[in-house]
Amino acid sequence: MISSAPHSQQTFYLKNNLANLVEARLRVKSFFSSLFSPSEILQVVQSVDEALSNIIEHGGKQDNEIKIEMKIFDKQIHIVITDYGISFNPLKYPEVKPEHNYDAGIDGGMGIYIFRNFMNASYRPLHPQGNELTLIKEISK
Repeated sequence: MISSAPHSQQTFYLKNNLANLVEARLRVKSFFSSLFSPSEILQVVQSVDEALSNIIEHGGKQDNEIKIEMKIFDKQIHIVITDYGISFNPLKYPEVKPEHNYDAGIDGGMGIYIFRNFMNASYRPLHPQGNELTLIKEISK
């Protein structure tokens, strides 16, 4: 069980533009890098990158601002991504099989596959419109 309050947290906002993914990658890596091995921090950064890419590409609102909350607890990190675009629960879709998609030439679905396999995830719809995706990873160091 995690404590009720994080030991450390940081919040930032991004405009709905793929060019802003570089800033998100740098912030996530900087905030969490002391807690994970290089390969694990890559998984965390890639997971956030894929979730944000999906919001930006499929969220439907060009002026959408995305809120990213990064939290460190005793044994876990939480990354809460909130947007007010089209409601979409990425966890309700069946997991893709990368080898099948590749062999069949099917495009898409890999972002969800990546963050579902690298981290634990939960989803909460916001009303009247929007999404809250929480990505969780156990701290290894």
